[in-house]
Amino acid sequence: MRSISQMAMFAALVAVLGQLPAVPLTGGVPITLQTLGVMLAGAVLGPWRGAGAIALLHLLVAAGLPLLSQ
Repeated sequence: MRSISQMAMFAALVAVLGQLPAVPLTGGVPITLQTLGVMLAGAVLGPWRGAGAIALLHLLVAAGLPLLSQ
C-alpha cells in the first residue's frame, strides 16, 4: 500500500512540475522541470516503482487529463 501511494505522489509531482513554465537554456531549447521529476522518481523510488509512477502519469494522460508540458 505504501508503494502505491509513493508512486501516486511522484506521478502528481511530475504532473505539477510539467505545468511550470519552460526555461530556455543556451541555444534556445526550453527545458521544463518535468524532466527533473522523472529522474527524481527513478532515483528515490527505484527503477520499478519509478517506472510505475511514470506509467500511472501516462495512463492519466491517455484518459484525457492535460498533465504534460505544453
